[in-house]
Amino acid sequence: MQVLFRQEVFRAGSRVFRWEDVVLAAEVWGDWNRIKERALQNLAFLAFEDAGAKATVPEDEIDKAADDFRYERDLITAEELERWLARWHFDAETWLDWINASLLRGRLPDVVLQAKPEADVSQVELAILAEAVCSGELERLARQLSARAAILEWEKERNQAAVEDRGSEGTLAERREAVARLELSYQRFREEVLTPDALAARVRARLTDWTRISCSVLRLQGEDAAREAAMAVRQEGVDLGTLAQEIGEATEDGVEFLEEAEPEVRDILLSARPGELVGPVSVGDEFVLVSVRAKIPPEPDDPEVLERAASSLLEGLVTREVDDRITWIWKP
Repeated sequence: MQVLFRQEVFRAGSRVFRWEDVVLAAEVWGDWNRIKERALQNLAFLAFEDAGAKATVPEDEIDKAADDFRYERDLITAEELERWLARWHFDAETWLDWINASLLRGRLPDVVLQAKPEADVSQVELAILAEAVCSGELERLARQLSARAAILEWEKERNQAAVEDRGSEGTLAERREAVARLELSYQRFREEVLTPDALAARVRARLTDWTRISCSVLRLQGEDAAREAAMAVRQEGVDLGTLAQEIGEATEDGVEFLEEAEPEVRDILLSARPGELVGPVSVGDEFVLVSVRAKIPPEPDDPEVLERAASSLLEGLVTREVDDRITWIWKP
């Protein structure tokens, strides 16, 4: 783990950030404790399974999860997987243990979460590393730190200020102070750019995407069955939820933002009127019916809409600064 932590990740201005800086920031933010806790739970799951638990995951399910993991990261060949593992300094057994533990997480009783696994320091370190890397958290935290480093560079340039930073060579206290300085700079930037006028303008620019649809959704496997269901609703006036119960299916009821709707139905929902049935629409291997109850335009004083506006606006501004000011040394 120490070998990995000394490797360089990105450069901001004159400072080079290493994985140990990312982990230190994660400790300050509270994320690293959560990663360690999940890693210890993973060890407890595996120990529980080794002790003869009935919740053992079938081999074919582990194989499928492993294949999905590899395809998501373009690790198609065995050689590509080996290089990826070597780069992160753990082996295939540790990786497969993480996959197995992830699958066991939904199968074992909650009491296992509180179990204290009997493992030595090296096993615990490997489990923490595997959880941080395989979950994607370590790279996410690197991006989060790079955003703060970019904003500090922006602030220094604007104020023409020089900030002494001894980076990874400073004492632990100095490095923690540097993380705190990054966070303060980021919060100042956030407060400066997320003005009421800027948020209102972002809401006006996303009126369509942030319109909410109150609806019921019925998903069926067969196209003929979906067409019959649609006919019953349209011609006979049957409620979609009642129809679903009669045929032994369940509807999904709720409110979602239009931008979160499946692409296949998004444009149709945009033009649909309250009380209208949409579909059947082919989505993957299913046929979807949507009963629209109401369409709710975004209001600039709606807390949920404001949260989206703030996130959207901040993300765009920070991404621009990261692109301009961060040089990535560690390539995905």
